[in-house]
Amino acid sequence: MEIKKEILEQIESYFSGEMNASEKVIFETRLSNDKELAEELTSHQKLMKAFGLYADRKNIKKRLDVAHLEMQSEVDATALGSTKIRSIFSGRRGWAAAASVALLVSVGTYFLMNVVGPFNNKDKSYYQELRRDIESVKSSQTKIIKELKDDKSNVPVKQASFGGTAIAISADGYILTSYHVVKDVQSVYIENKKFSRLKLKKVYTDVFLDLVIMKVDDDSFKTFGQLPYTFRKSNLDLGEKVFTLGYPKQDVVFGEGYISSVNGYDGDTASYQIAVPVNPGQSGGPLFDEQGNLVGIVSGKHTQNEGSAFAVKANYLKKTILSDDSLNTNIKLPKYNYLKNQGKIQMIKKMQDYVFEVKGYN
Repeated sequence: MEIKKEILEQIESYFSGEMNASEKVIFETRLSNDKELAEELTSHQKLMKAFGLYADRKNIKKRLDVAHLEMQSEVDATALGSTKIRSIFSGRRGWAAAASVALLVSVGTYFLMNVVGPFNNKDKSYYQELRRDIESVKSSQTKIIKELKDDKSNVPVKQASFGGTAIAISADGYILTSYHVVKDVQSVYIENKKFSRLKLKKVYTDVFLDLVIMKVDDDSFKTFGQLPYTFRKSNLDLGEKVFTLGYPKQDVVFGEGYISSVNGYDGDTASYQIAVPVNPGQSGGPLFDEQGNLVGIVSGKHTQNEGSAFAVKANYLKKTILSDDSLNTNIKLPKYNYLKNQGKIQMIKKMQDYVFEVKGYN
């Protein structure tokens, strides 16, 4: 119980910004490698959002304490079963009480929103992941299946279930994309005009950042060659111009805009908000600055604010790789940017050889 309480206090401190820089780095490193901690953080985040007070820790505690006292008062006023119910709440303060209250509120809200009345099927979130449901694109099914039949590789002869975008991060076959694009598929392939179709295997998953590193697992593959871009060392400033490459359809699509907020959805400090048009299929796609540095990975968009999308900051991924001994040993990130001072059209021509359409099969 004490361990659980300590974890909750650390998560609370992390969300409220009370950690200093070194504590935050240690916590995020642990988070990247501790699946149980990541799941606990996700559950805690959902709990906070259930009250609509995720950004205000003090207000949450105050209102939860009031709710807890009100519930106790009501229980005290009820003769039947009052002793048993009081024993459940007695002696529990802070987050233990909060968890009890939140559970009741969450269950009640879920029942009202999903079972009772006109709230059924109503959107409960303004954040949309950009994984592409390929099965819904009926017009392309015949063409894709024919391609698979004509191909002599071991690709399954069936329609892909989900699609997204990925980018190469090392010459020897390491690929980066959004975790939600491939989280529930049995096999994953990437393809583009230069490298055709290649099979992948998962190497490393970061659920908290919604990122996954995969590696080409194909006997025909030798190397991507020299990657022309590198990771930008510093964070972007508000208003900086950026552009994306992605696969909302079978051809690569270019989009450009600027950083509209240095934090992402709901104040997420690990992401940027970008004013760039994006569509399903662009999850996992790269975000570049004007010099051709990799600065982020597109993950979703705001459903109620046209033109607002979100991208995980590349620096967070780089820290993950450098802090993990197994990844740091195997993955050789590109060190140089060979695209500086080139025109954007020339940049894109070189970049698109290392940006891939992702296809997941069930």
